[in-house]
Amino acid sequence: MPPIHCSHLFFADPFRALAWGRGEGVEIEAEVTPHHLALSKTDKAPIPLKFTPPVRSKEDCEDLWNALRTGMISCVGSDHQGGRKKAELPKADDT
Repeated sequence: MPPIHCSHLFFADPFRALAWGRGEGVEIEAEVTPHHLALSKTDKAPIPLKFTPPVRSKEDCEDLWNALRTGMISCVGSDHQGGRKKAELPKADDT
């Protein structure tokens, strides 16, 4: 059976389930995103930021870092897609 991959962990609640599954012999990979490690909801950003799932508390950031250090989280990854404003197409008579 291929490993189970849990992507975008953003707080500590799933850690007990991960530990239980691994204890039962299930191969489970867990991933965290860079912004969930680096940012909390109280941080001020120079531009508006929106993430799904949203960033959480500073304590959640620390929990994620600790989980990465101990191997509970096995990798850092992102499926980032940069946003941009919808491009305006020229009208047919704007040639």
